[in-house]
Amino acid sequence: NVMSPANKILYDLKNTSTSSFSIQASLTRLSTLNNSRTVNTSKMTCSTVKNSDAITSDGALKFLQGSVDVKVAEAEELFYNCNYKKCLKIINSILDRDPYHKRTLFVQIGCLMELKDTNALFFMAQKLVDFNPDDAISWYAVGSYYILINKPEQGRRYLSKAASLDRLFGPAWLSYGHSFAKEKEHDQAMAAYFKAAQLMQGCHLPLLYIGVECGLTKNYEMAEKFFYQAMALAPLDVFVLHELGVIKYESEAYV
Repeated sequence: NVMSPANKILYDLKNTSTSSFSIQASLTRLSTLNNSRTVNTSKMTCSTVKNSDAITSDGALKFLQGSVDVKVAEAEELFYNCNYKKCLKIINSILDRDPYHKRTLFVQIGCLMELKDTNALFFMAQKLVDFNPDDAISWYAVGSYYILINKPEQGRRYLSKAASLDRLFGPAWLSYGHSFAKEKEHDQAMAAYFKAAQLMQGCHLPLLYIGVECGLTKNYEMAEKFFYQAMALAPLDVFVLHELGVIKYESEAYV
């Protein structure tokens, strides 16, 4: 009968006459078996890892193409490149899977604002308020709609409600500043932009708009300072470069 290594050790322990030699032989045999199993396992693991690496390297792009986060990143890139129609196509494909994906809704509101699609923005805001009236993004959409139809005072009312629901909601303060900028209330607009800059760390847009307001008040030195801060965060943003060129021209710094 073939015994396992553990049973062999127990058997040798009972035979005290040859216990030392038998135990040593049994332990040697046991270690040999374990080493052979470890080698076989390591070989199998290496081959498995190689196969999995090959599958991952070949199919990673296909897996990532279906990721919602990757699609939102593509939509944001198109939005910053002013390709709003193509951006909306990606957004609609995401919202078909998840109709209330918050990060996607932010980009959608921005696209509809830039395209001045008041009907779509009104429908979207009404749907968000009906679905989740306690979420800041719902009232942010409503406030954006009123700003789009040139009713900034009513828009500020709903943006204030969005900011009260979420005190860290930076986009509401950014739109709040836009509403004052439309009425040429530069000081109040800058105050709202400063608040947005505090809440939206790492985003260059509040700094850009602060620089624009400084330029409108003829404070070119301060405007240039904020444009350079925005450029440090987004060095390839053409809007920052454009506004910096305007300030250089108005301050007669042609060289």
